Amino acid sequence: MKAINQLLAGVHIAAAAEAVALARGLGLDPAQVVETLAAGAAGSFMLSDRGPRMLQPTATGPRCAPGWTSS
Repeated sequence: MKAINQLLAGVHIAAAAEAVALARGLGLDPAQVVETLAAGAAGSFMLSDRGPRMLQPTATGPRCAPGWTSS
């Protein structure tokens, strides 16, 4: 059951990241997009929780599993 949950959670995160990227590409405010979508039919726990985190700048770049590079 845990693996199935993680798979579905990952799909939600990937879709949210694509939506944020599309919003940025269209010149929309990503924060407003996340807030608006989270309140509607496209909303999910993962979008509400991870969406705002995606918008935060990171000093170290993407996180990777040990042994993997972010290039």
